[in-house]
Amino acid sequence: MNDLKTKIKYRLISNLCHNSLAYTSLRQSIKYGEMRDVIDDSVEYLYSIVPKSIANQEIDHIVPCSKIDFDNSDHVKFAYSWVNLQWLEKSKNRAKSKHVYVNKKKVF
Repeated sequence: MNDLKTKIKYRLISNLCHNSLAYTSLRQSIKYGEMRDVIDDSVEYLYSIVPKSIANQEIDHIVPCSKIDFDNSDHVKFAYSWVNLQWLEKSKNRAKSKHVYVNKKKVF
């Protein structure tokens, strides 16, 4: 079981780190330590609420990356902050796409 927990944490860290670097044009202007602190907090939060059946789950950005201003370092940090991340079934995440929902109602 401990091995599974390690794999889940590794998956969270690698996915969030990879995605944050892939999406942002601020690779040089955001200090690595600042972004890593945001990601570490997010990993701890997501890890604490891992669904029992993780195989059908993805990490969802509540406010999608397509709505984030990646020229603004505060927006980038928000995008990968634990307050903007949740576990969501793959099919629901794909259906949600680039839309934002509040109380199950599409906002934009």
